[in-house]
Amino acid sequence: MPVLNHEQYVSDERQVTTNIGKFAAGQTVLKRVPIARVTDTGELKPWSPAATDGTEKAIGLTVFDVEAAGGAIDASYHDGGCFNPEL
Repeated sequence: MPVLNHEQYVSDERQVTTNIGKFAAGQTVLKRVPIARVTDTGELKPWSPAATDGTEKAIGLTVFDVEAAGGAIDASYHDGGCFNPEL
């Protein structure tokens, strides 16, 4: 019988919450990547601590890979919970 390995990325009993947001065009964001909101457009991009456009403030994690290379798209992201920092 095959063994299934499952990454346990939730690390606490705090409820995990999810939201939907518009991810900016021209990017591919992998699952469980910290994301932030661009102040001027409201679109989501990967968290960038050194930025000054709003993306310096992380607001969540992607749930799945987000493929927005062809244009901005709506996708789910976790906006609450306690997650394993090792992953």
